[in-house]
Amino acid sequence: MNIGAASLGADADWAAQTLAMLRASQYQLLPSSVATIVQHALAPPQGSDLSKTALIALLIDSCVLDPNMPKGILLSVLAPVIDTLAFLLADPSPAVTKRAIQAATAFYPVAFETMFVLFEVFCNVVATIPLVDASIWVKLTQLKAAVISCWQSAKNDGVKVHVVKFLQMLALVQSQNPNAVPGEITLSLCPPNHPYLVLADLQRESLEAFAQLLAILTDTNCSGALMTASVNALFPIIRARPIYTAPALECMISWIRSPPSHLSPLQAKNVTRAIRNEFLAILSLSASTKLPETTQFIPTITEILINQGVKGYEISTRVKARDMGKKVLLDELQQQESGLIPPVQTAPVALAQSSQHPTASTQHNVMNLHAASVSHLPLDTVVEAVTQGLLAVSNEAWVAGLAKFAEALRVLERDRPSTTGALGSQLNRLAPPPSAMPTVIPQQEEEPEFDPATIEVAQLSLEDRVTTWKDAVLRVLETEPLFEYSSNAGAAPTSLSAGDAASLQSTMNPAESLLAARTGWMLLLIRLCMEPPNFESADGEWITAISELREKLFEFIVERFRIRYELAILWLHEEYRVALKSSRKNKRRKIDEIAATVDEKEFASYQSLFHKILASLKGEVKSDKENTTAGLDRTFTKFLIDAPMVPIKALSNAVKEYCEDSQRMLLGLSTLRDLVNLRPAMRHVCLGILLDYCTVSDKILRSNAILVARRWISDHSTVGPIVESHAYSMLQKLCGPPDGDEDGGAAWEEIDCIRHFELFLSVTSKKPALMNSLLETFSKFVPEAASAIVAHIEPLVRSLAGSGHLIAVLDAVRVFPEGSGVLGRKIVDVLTDKEVIEREVVETVVEMSSAHDLDGSWLLRVVSGLNKHQVLQFLPKFISLLDGSEEREVLVEQGLIKILTLESQAAASAEAAVGSRKQNVVDRRLTPADILIAIHNLEGTIDLKMCLEGTKLCIKHPEIFKQESLAIAIQQLVEQQKIPTLFMRTVLESIKLYPGLSAFINGILTRLISKRVWVNSNLWKGFVICCKLTAPTSFSVIITLPKPQLEDILVREPSLKPRLYEYVTGLPSAMRLRAKNLMQLLQEEVAQPPSPLQRHHQQQLV
Repeated sequence: MNIGAASLGADADWAAQTLAMLRASQYQLLPSSVATIVQHALAPPQGSDLSKTALIALLIDSCVLDPNMPKGILLSVLAPVIDTLAFLLADPSPAVTKRAIQAATAFYPVAFETMFVLFEVFCNVVATIPLVDASIWVKLTQLKAAVISCWQSAKNDGVKVHVVKFLQMLALVQSQNPNAVPGEITLSLCPPNHPYLVLADLQRESLEAFAQLLAILTDTNCSGALMTASVNALFPIIRARPIYTAPALECMISWIRSPPSHLSPLQAKNVTRAIRNEFLAILSLSASTKLPETTQFIPTITEILINQGVKGYEISTRVKARDMGKKVLLDELQQQESGLIPPVQTAPVALAQSSQHPTASTQHNVMNLHAASVSHLPLDTVVEAVTQGLLAVSNEAWVAGLAKFAEALRVLERDRPSTTGALGSQLNRLAPPPSAMPTVIPQQEEEPEFDPATIEVAQLSLEDRVTTWKDAVLRVLETEPLFEYSSNAGAAPTSLSAGDAASLQSTMNPAESLLAARTGWMLLLIRLCMEPPNFESADGEWITAISELREKLFEFIVERFRIRYELAILWLHEEYRVALKSSRKNKRRKIDEIAATVDEKEFASYQSLFHKILASLKGEVKSDKENTTAGLDRTFTKFLIDAPMVPIKALSNAVKEYCEDSQRMLLGLSTLRDLVNLRPAMRHVCLGILLDYCTVSDKILRSNAILVARRWISDHSTVGPIVESHAYSMLQKLCGPPDGDEDGGAAWEEIDCIRHFELFLSVTSKKPALMNSLLETFSKFVPEAASAIVAHIEPLVRSLAGSGHLIAVLDAVRVFPEGSGVLGRKIVDVLTDKEVIEREVVETVVEMSSAHDLDGSWLLRVVSGLNKHQVLQFLPKFISLLDGSEEREVLVEQGLIKILTLESQAAASAEAAVGSRKQNVVDRRLTPADILIAIHNLEGTIDLKMCLEGTKLCIKHPEIFKQESLAIAIQQLVEQQKIPTLFMRTVLESIKLYPGLSAFINGILTRLISKRVWVNSNLWKGFVICCKLTAPTSFSVIITLPKPQLEDILVREPSLKPRLYEYVTGLPSAMRLRAKNLMQLLQEEVAQPPSPLQRHHQQQLV
């Protein structure tokens, strides 16, 4: 049976057929076929995401995790399976990466268990199973590190969520748990004498994994989804590992109290819901699994759940389930939440029967109820329980119960003669109507009861009524200290023990009760001041009294405004309610039109109060300037947010006054920000004011307004697009004349240009895609605006490149439209103004050069990032820049120096390298000789004059083009089939620069003779000059020339004749015989008569 052939023959169902074969052979074929299976799944065309995930499901889910697989076979396939998972982790597809991490999470515990289980078998039994090789543990450790590293490398939150689950598994598996249940894999099962598993290191890795889960909750770079995943991963760890309970709960409690500010409201809500569910689950732990470590956190968790709006009966039911260990209560709770049964299901009749004939179970339940202390439950829970109990009693049973209770109180009153008559009146109030009460035969005649309603009170005069009303208001004002909450208001009685005091403190909530009482006190005070009791007519005395009391209340509020702030807001709401009621009653306009027009008489009282409070508040903040609180008092902002209605005129005047005051500017701008965020009805007006400040002349005000506005980009789906649209509209104004210039003759000032594009540049820093819009509009700008943008674009480019948006900038520059080349060049200059240029920048500039046919100046900006092939490829563009201008010459010179300087540094690092790495660096090195040769060979590609300027630049730097480099270049050039025209000029410059090259040049001249240098007139002319320059060294070369060329040299350079004649006559006799023809020529050319020695040599030659 060949499993590889079977796999190759299958298409869509190859995994199913392979699994069937493996199970049929009891996995005996897996070790020999795993490589074939992997190769088939990854090879094209099968190597798709679906094929890779099918491979993971086959190897991990179906084979390795199968409990029926023999241990010996599992051991033999561990290494290839680990290698396969490690390979798939690096797959570019997020779907494959997530599936590989998920498989690694399930595979790691099995492989980890195999490490020490087989070792234990080897130590305690005959060694029939081989010991696990340490190399497999090394591979498994590398796989673990690769999965954890995906947290940093992955850009997909889905991948990171799977990494969170892997960290959860790692924290559980590599930690101690002496009470592990059968089948649970923990570090407690590992033998302490294991040869390569170090328990301390494994435990440390578990702590690091747990710490990373906690760090996610405080990491501002993590999204809400990752924080939710971390919370969900922490609860199993809390239950299974008590040592991790306290840090995890402290971290989640800290998160609830101060959520991260970078999360959106929806994300924060999702994380809060996850933590709330975990807290509810902690309260539901039964007695058998209850963790002592959670006890100290129960009061805090209960308080948090109540603040989160969890029902009291839900908390109490879960607490009972935890304390009593009864899962039935939790089942009832779930049924109540799902609506299957009502909260209280005991019928009144059944309740009566149970009270008359208590059974054993009833008595037991009653005993349990008496055992539970109400003082240990939260106040909301007790109130909810009492309310639910009252709702379950029928009206008849309620009336009968009240009658029995009243009769019992009467009997008690008769037995206690000292009881006052007030108790009787209270009993009459408790008793139901006579028609509902059963007939009771009195035992004796009762005394008549005191009824205040029957007492006649003399009618007060108008003056007395007004005085009484004023006194009542003043008395209410004087009771304010009774409703002030202090830090000691919730302290437990000192007579209680420490444990009882802590328990009472956790369940008491005096602040809420006091707040409710204070709210009632404020409402009573406001309504007394707004309209007196029994107000019959608009009498002048009443009106005066109302005005006086309103003024008294206003002064009372202003006296301690921060403390009595709620009273002011409640008063405004009451005024607004009255005005709204009057407006609806008169049916003058629709409700939604009220906020738009507030100048009608119904709202006159509200507006008057609003303006008075606002004026006093502005004065208070102004007086606080000397106390260093100017601009920091948030009461002004809070007042505008909490007020039921803010008149548009008041808003514009007040907020603008704050914004335009240098000491209160920040407070005014933050007020506009909060109004935009929290008052949608006023968003349009407030946002308009803020955006207007983004283009004002005051630089400080403009900069701060821009900082506020840019925060909404990408963070607010409604406001962000409005800010972006406004910024773009301001930018487009730079395409035409300034505002107010109808004739179009005025020019833009630089400061005005900056005011109009500064907001857009700031918005672009938050949304890099807007760089495309800037480049598209650039060609339409007036010249002054274009110059200003180019001068101020650098901070934006550096900010985007440094904040991870380099690719977005490069994408915009890569396709810059026609007319925006100046801006594109400026962006490239900024990105390349550094020692090390990013590879992406180099590739983009190269691509732009080819797509837009740019000159070499663009490429010279990234020349330090070009390889040897690219430098030689673009060298014609570099040299073509040499048009004779000094600016271009300096630019090319700096580029060539940068190329050769970097190459020399690469050569130095190559000499310090070893092995193949050294050879690779040396092969990539571009030498000065390579540059000089390439410039010579540009003849015919670019103008010869530009090539000449290029060679001049090279020889201008002897510190780079040393004697050895020139010699190598000359030697290689002379060996070319076609010698460049500038060759001899370079030879001449080299001799002048390095006279020591004369002997070397002599050999080059000999090589030129063999190549018939006289055929090329330019080369021949240089040859003659070189011979003269190197004489008498060159005489040995000259005498080898044919006679016509020798004559030409002597004609061109007559000064060589005497010296050449002396040289020939001084040669040995053997060499003079070979120079017979030359002597004849020189004799003819030489004017003076020969010397005796020369005649002797001539005779010998004859």
